[in-house]
Amino acid sequence: MSNPLAESEWGEWTEGNAVFKHVTYSGHKTEDGSVRVYAVFGKPAHGDKFPAILLLPDGGKRYDTELMRFFISKGYAVLMPDYSGKMKSDEENTPRTIYPKSLEFANLDFAKGLDDLDGIEIEGSCWFEWLYVATYSIEYLKKREDVSSIGVVGIRMGGEIAWKTMLSPDLKCGVPVNAVGWRSYKGVNKFSDNAETYMSDSKHRYIAGVDSQSYASFVKCPVLMLCALRDECYDPDRAYDTYCRIGVTEGSAIAYSLEGGTCIGPKVLENLDLFLGKHLKGREVYIPSALNVSMKEKDGKLEVSVEGDSEAILSELRVYYSEAELGTKSVFRDWHRVASVDGKEVKEGKYSLTITPESSQAGAFVYVSAKYFNGFRIASKIISKNLLGEQNKVKSRLLYGGKRLDTFCVAENKEYSIADVFLEKEAMPKKETGYGGIEGAYSIGGIKTYKISSPTYLPEENSLLKFDAYAKDGANLIVTVDVATSGKFEKYRCRIPVKAGGKWKRVVLKPADFKNENEGTNLPSFLHGKALSFESEMEEDKFAVTNIVWI
Repeated sequence: MSNPLAESEWGEWTEGNAVFKHVTYSGHKTEDGSVRVYAVFGKPAHGDKFPAILLLPDGGKRYDTELMRFFISKGYAVLMPDYSGKMKSDEENTPRTIYPKSLEFANLDFAKGLDDLDGIEIEGSCWFEWLYVATYSIEYLKKREDVSSIGVVGIRMGGEIAWKTMLSPDLKCGVPVNAVGWRSYKGVNKFSDNAETYMSDSKHRYIAGVDSQSYASFVKCPVLMLCALRDECYDPDRAYDTYCRIGVTEGSAIAYSLEGGTCIGPKVLENLDLFLGKHLKGREVYIPSALNVSMKEKDGKLEVSVEGDSEAILSELRVYYSEAELGTKSVFRDWHRVASVDGKEVKEGKYSLTITPESSQAGAFVYVSAKYFNGFRIASKIISKNLLGEQNKVKSRLLYGGKRLDTFCVAENKEYSIADVFLEKEAMPKKETGYGGIEGAYSIGGIKTYKISSPTYLPEENSLLKFDAYAKDGANLIVTVDVATSGKFEKYRCRIPVKAGGKWKRVVLKPADFKNENEGTNLPSFLHGKALSFESEMEEDKFAVTNIVWI
């Protein structure tokens, strides 16, 4: 980088065991001036030299000291630059990166070239300027005497920038979170009949110049892909397609988070500690090789074969299964565990099982997750098979009967997560004991199931929803049906008061009891539903639900 950084620092403050300061430095230079990058730098309050993380947030997000402290508490220095620029929604004097007039298109409010390079080259897009911000941020970290090594962590849109940043030889590792590329294929289901679609020349240039899967082969460092399977900002089905393109295979890995909703849950977060510790702190951490899975249909059953790292010590192997129409959006699938196997039962890294389909006219989907002796988890690709039976099998009306919690994920993450992306243990779905010692499902963030989108659990046209609810101290229960029709996503809600000190309350609801949160219209039918959630109106009010059934 030939442009001098001319860095400036001011306003040091302390939060707990972390110390922060505002910083600015120069970036991409044009004829009418240089970009002035704004960032916040933080590090542990004690110590001389630290491995550093370049932390790229989701688009529009300001610096987040809680997210920075998440890493600082583990012994890392953190630089969190702003690439979004001035935004109309900002309050007065909100510090942001300043783009000169010729580069105003890089402000997120304009974001020229965000989704298409129609009429422009990659050099004239917001992505090119955002990459400049990240690259000059690396230069800033390299100049600091208290930084020993550098890695990058990017969240959602920031993760897409991170993929491009990992072409830098100055990075030791990279972690894109809920960022897998394939933005040019938005709305095109990988497993549907129209998966291969015509694309214009500008879209092809976008694939080559912007989409992260095109950069994966050229990264210069190991990559850890963390993917929440319920996040609609990307397509989980295509995550492994990007992973298998990564040029640095040794030390790279991919893991899926299911129970955390749109966030990365606590189990998969262990990967982040181990991965960064290995590549930035030099710790001895074994990262297993890729996990392979295949599936074939035989005599009406599905034969699944798994092959993993034969040299690693396997603790547990889990197989997840779902049935849905092939065109169903991946985040709406009813994933549930069909096998959980102790690692000692898996010989030479190989395992096989037979699955009996619940439906006979749908798509069958499978992925596998493996946990190894050191706590590291990896996932396989998501595979599918079109079931071609003559008629549907018997449907089930029972959505939840009080047993397995893998029916649920967290319903609402924003209040109970770090930066709406990392979810800690206390928010995970769990069992809560109600009257008579009967257990029901609960989470402080609410619970959500996608079973109502599965062919096996689809309601009849005139079905009613029945469930039992309990709240020791009383609660107003908010029941929500998520609906997706014609590309439009809507929520229909119903408020149910549950009195304190009573027994379990039997609740029966019809579609008309649910109102559109924006328009106030009634839910036409439960058949339109993709997900069903239960939340308490007040955070402090615990509740439990069980015996969720269609009648």
